[in-house]
Amino acid sequence: MPIAEAAFHSPDGQAVPGLLVLFGPTLQVIVGPSASSLPPLEVLAGGNQTSAARGLEAVQGLVDTGAQESCIDADLARRLGLAVVDRIRISGSNGAHPHDVFAAQVLVPSLGIAQVGRFAGVHLAGGGQRHHVLLGRTFLQNVVMIYDGRRSQVTLASSAILGGTFFPPLVGATELPPQVPPTPTDPTDCGAQDAAG
Repeated sequence: MPIAEAAFHSPDGQAVPGLLVLFGPTLQVIVGPSASSLPPLEVLAGGNQTSAARGLEAVQGLVDTGAQESCIDADLARRLGLAVVDRIRISGSNGAHPHDVFAAQVLVPSLGIAQVGRFAGVHLAGGGQRHHVLLGRTFLQNVVMIYDGRRSQVTLASSAILGGTFFPPLVGATELPPQVPPTPTDPTDCGAQDAAG
């Protein structure tokens, strides 16, 4: 069972109080197209990281229990050339606004899993966020998370037997999971990310 720490530590491995509150639980993730063009996870995790020229980029992802869906930064999605597959209204701290939906996959090498499918493009970097991905409850439904605020520790664990629609094999996944598109009267909640509109 892969285990990952999503808090902040000093070079000697000590938790740094305050940074978890300031930045939130953070994991390195790799964003790329939903097509089967990704190299095996072992290659990505082994230091041969990604490049935007190949349609992949390693970025920081915020583990966001307040976001129903996982989302990616719209500027990152466009820079990587991800396909727009829909346009939906999303509500956030700045009200409901239309957003492009991109076909993508977000790999979490430290946990050995990937979320594949539809990701709303939201204004994270443009709104001053340091994260380029929000890992919402569609991600969290397949992991165990322990948030220990007193010790400034966040631990996530995944199981090697996850499988399922949101976590297919890391290479070769080409189908988008079925989702009920939200209506304008019931916008999807993607967390409080929409500071830029």
